[in-house]
Amino acid sequence: MNNVLLLSLSRAACLAIALSPLAPLSASSEDDEANPPTNVLVVIVDQLSVHNLGCYDNGFGGVETSLTPSLDALAAEGVRFENAFVSDPQCCPSRYSILTGREPHHHGLRWNGVWEPRNQVTLAELARAAGYVTATIGKHHMMWLDQERPLEEDLGFDEVIDFGDYVTHCQGQGRQVHTAPGNWTPVEGLPDNLYFTGYTHNENAFHPAGYFTDQTLEFLEQRAGSGGDGRPFLCFFSFYGPHGPLLPSGPADPHDWAHLYQPSEELDLPPNHDKRATTQRLANRQAIYASMSEDEWREVLACYYGLITQVDYNIGRVLDRLDELGLAEDTLVLFTADHGEMSGEMGAWDKGAGMSDALTRVPLIARLPDVLPEGRLIEQLSSNVDLLPTVMEMAALPAPDGLRERLDGHSLLDLMVDATPPPDWRDDLFCEFGHQDLPTIVRARMIRTRNEKLVADELGHAEEYYQMRLDPWEEHDRSEEGAVQRSMLALRTRLSAWWGDEADHAPVFGSTSGPQSTPLRAKTPFPADGAVDVVRTVDPTWVPCSAAAEQVVWLGTDPDALQAFKHLGPVIGRFNAGTLQPATTYFWRVVGSNANGSTSSPLWSFTTQAGGADGPALCSAPLPLDRQEGVDLDTDLAWTPPGGAVQQNLWFGPAGGLEFVAGGLSGDVGAYSLAPLEAGLTYVWRVDTIDPPGITIGDSWRFSTESASLPEPARVRFPAHLATGVDPPAGAAFSWDAGQGALGHDVYFGTELPLTFVGTQSGNLWAPPQLLPGETYFWRVDEVGVSGTRRGGTWRFTCAD
Repeated sequence: MNNVLLLSLSRAACLAIALSPLAPLSASSEDDEANPPTNVLVVIVDQLSVHNLGCYDNGFGGVETSLTPSLDALAAEGVRFENAFVSDPQCCPSRYSILTGREPHHHGLRWNGVWEPRNQVTLAELARAAGYVTATIGKHHMMWLDQERPLEEDLGFDEVIDFGDYVTHCQGQGRQVHTAPGNWTPVEGLPDNLYFTGYTHNENAFHPAGYFTDQTLEFLEQRAGSGGDGRPFLCFFSFYGPHGPLLPSGPADPHDWAHLYQPSEELDLPPNHDKRATTQRLANRQAIYASMSEDEWREVLACYYGLITQVDYNIGRVLDRLDELGLAEDTLVLFTADHGEMSGEMGAWDKGAGMSDALTRVPLIARLPDVLPEGRLIEQLSSNVDLLPTVMEMAALPAPDGLRERLDGHSLLDLMVDATPPPDWRDDLFCEFGHQDLPTIVRARMIRTRNEKLVADELGHAEEYYQMRLDPWEEHDRSEEGAVQRSMLALRTRLSAWWGDEADHAPVFGSTSGPQSTPLRAKTPFPADGAVDVVRTVDPTWVPCSAAAEQVVWLGTDPDALQAFKHLGPVIGRFNAGTLQPATTYFWRVVGSNANGSTSSPLWSFTTQAGGADGPALCSAPLPLDRQEGVDLDTDLAWTPPGGAVQQNLWFGPAGGLEFVAGGLSGDVGAYSLAPLEAGLTYVWRVDTIDPPGITIGDSWRFSTESASLPEPARVRFPAHLATGVDPPAGAAFSWDAGQGALGHDVYFGTELPLTFVGTQSGNLWAPPQLLPGETYFWRVDEVGVSGTRRGGTWRFTCAD
């Protein structure tokens, strides 16, 4: 970012730049219009075995027609991934990996029933910041969004339509939901885990699959139909199936998906159906279904197939509507599942049976006409943590500083468009499962290469080893064979290196009883309750509850008269106590609260050491207030210094860039003047206090500036984003449409990220250096206005050979 030029201009000069006509476009680009933003439709199904799509294996045999004709067509028009895996074969952790691009031990959501940690950046937040309309329609499976709306924090989604809306829809039409007593016909005699198996008496319009499809169609029509707003969109379109209830629509719908695969005795069971369990985890799951006959397995499989085909039919409705509305050419469609389904493999149904490919490997299909090739099959390993960086690149979504470095995933774009896979693409990937604080959900981890798999299961301290090319159905666990021990050791070492030190992982948040729950108690205090000889500069820590919207730390030396010492946001587990008194017992507790109420931790205590570092007390009463939003750009800093401080040091900067700005301030100073701030940024600051015995590191405070006056983002014209075979004539300039309110344009360019700043332009043209044949380039234009700079998305193109 470079504002030096603009800051040196007078207001009249700035206006002259803003109102001057744009330079004429070069001949190479004068006929090009600004490229429309790339819309994004993410279709997620729940619990789908990769084997049960027509374009993969079309079930286990005995099916004469494709189970998924709509998805087959999507794959034929785009890219299909043969070896796509999830970060965790459990609904909520896997979905949060899609949203954040991070693995569960990094984003912190490790089990269903745990409220989403709101200290993560989500794909929806990135899209909304770029001007997209965002929606999640169907099974979002996010407990934070299950609360009554509107919410202060909505994980970035403008529109949320979920199961409660489906119930209201049915009630408003005088109908019952598809699982209502008497409104479905069961397959009799099945285990309790398969109780909801059969068919519903509701037709498609009153089935969750049909209802959420209707809502998605309406959302699309609001963007591009007659009277549509024309805004780009990110829409998560998610199904409750083919996860149970296994209740496709029956004869009440003309399609009668429930009987589509009857007689069921013609269906084949998976080739590994009779596998003998070699782990306690699989044995536990097999025991649930041990009483089922082969005929009963086939009946369940017929219902599962029917529900898959009903889901596919509704996906086809949405794909057709994209075509009819003229949106298909500019919409990236991604299809995947949150995890797999045993569906009879290894004598089990559902999930929880371990790390088999039936659960960890999922379908993944991507389509964007004229950008992604048609009918390409990708054999390389991919993970659902790759989806966020892929969308971020393909839709040119601006990324906050440091975000790319925190992601566990990688963009799949080069893998999809290049005939030769990138030489540095991963040759292994990892998966995790379980929650260390839930004894019934014992943890497991997996490393998977194209040929090998090693599973480390804490349940029974078991290991499994499979050679996947020779044994794709995982029928032969070879972990006890001497010939493979060296290979297992190598995989074990790589798995351990990936897992790292658990002290560096996200906190283990507890599970709650539902969206109306008050927060769980804060736990695991440090210093430990009753600890003695604690250093006087200790920063106490704890494991917070992710369901808390706010936390208050109460601290003092009298347990009956504690003071509210800190007010903290969600998912924070540390506070700065300053320099505490020597040989003093302190008492403290943490109270978490949300819209449903509050919960206090136990009362904890610790005693400080008699000696150690001294220092003044902490500064207090910051202005702007900590976490304040919409702060004026001409604000100054103010605070209340403590008594006894001789000097103070001030640190200030944008989030992630805290810098020392003023030292040796007098101990009684409580204000500091700033240069005008940039709009739409978050700033952090702190004041350290000093006296002769020592220094006290201050609290870190933060605030965000107003953003209403930022310019609109630039829109690329030439070369088009994601263009290939670009061959501009000598002297041709890059061009873009200036964002409204832009007075200048900061241009960044390079062959890799992060890009290099190359200059500030007054017009909407920039002459690049000599471009090399076959090279891929990235560039970005940040729009500079009176009050700050709007960061642009990163565009890319590839030159002709």
